[in-house]
Amino acid sequence: MAVMVSGVSILPARALSILLLKHPGQISGLALFPFHSNVGVALCFYTVPGWLFYEFDGSDLVYYGSADLGLGSFSGSRGLTYNGSSDTFYYSYIVYGTLRWIMEVGWMETSLEHDTWGTIKTAF
Repeated sequence: MAVMVSGVSILPARALSILLLKHPGQISGLALFPFHSNVGVALCFYTVPGWLFYEFDGSDLVYYGSADLGLGSFSGSRGLTYNGSSDTFYYSYIVYGTLRWIMEVGWMETSLEHDTWGTIKTAF
């Protein structure tokens, strides 16, 4: 299980090793956050304009999904952190080669209702 030290979650070395083996690219940011009574893990990479999300339950690290932030002229990612007070992420990135920005990103987990998905499928 992730360990809390002075209010900060620490991911066990085994889970971190799994992440590094799955993603040979350079990780520029890793943020831990509360997720489904487990630990959520968000990753960003130096050369990819988006994030990957995992859920860690103390023994298994499960891929949950990804987020494309829609950044035009993306040049690089520089970091990611989670703010528990506001339930938001802060993401540092570069666009147009030299413009450095920090973005605050809120999020909400949602899903389609079963009957909504059926309506979408019958439309095609």
